[in-house]
Amino acid sequence: FDAVLVATGATMARDLNCEGRELKGVHLAMEYLHKNTKSILDSGAVGENWLDSNNRERICAQGKKVVVIGGGDTGNDCIGTAVRHGATSVVNFEILPKPTPERAAGNPWPQWPRIYRVDYGHGEAEHSYGSDPREYLITTKRFVGNAAGELTGVETIRVEWAKNEAGAFIPKEV
Repeated sequence: FDAVLVATGATMARDLNCEGRELKGVHLAMEYLHKNTKSILDSGAVGENWLDSNNRERICAQGKKVVVIGGGDTGNDCIGTAVRHGATSVVNFEILPKPTPERAAGNPWPQWPRIYRVDYGHGEAEHSYGSDPREYLITTKRFVGNAAGELTGVETIRVEWAKNEAGAFIPKEV
């Protein structure tokens, strides 16, 4: 198949409840990261040809188009791992808007600063593919597969954030 999809999350994953989630090629972040780290540690493979020397228990993104759904540290780790595997492309879907370079008025200290950052995975992807991998204000509608049950695509939709009746911000499809 042509794609590996990584849905990010902590060790207690927040799975995506959408059509096609069971397709071959759709993986949870920690499954992807754990198998790759274990493969490296078990094989002792390091250096320039580490991927070739590694055992085949890992989920390999080499030569594949990779979509990482979600952000944070785990999403960043998935991006960096896919780049190092030699993925042909890596894109990162973020449901939130692109953060501002400085703190917004509604994000005062001591709250965690919600500002635009470039972490190592984003930087590696930009260096390898020529642009920041992040796509903002986008969400996954469904995973598309072939007759063999393999992932072939991802259907998405753009969103905007609006207040609901209770005053809470929620994503609305546009």
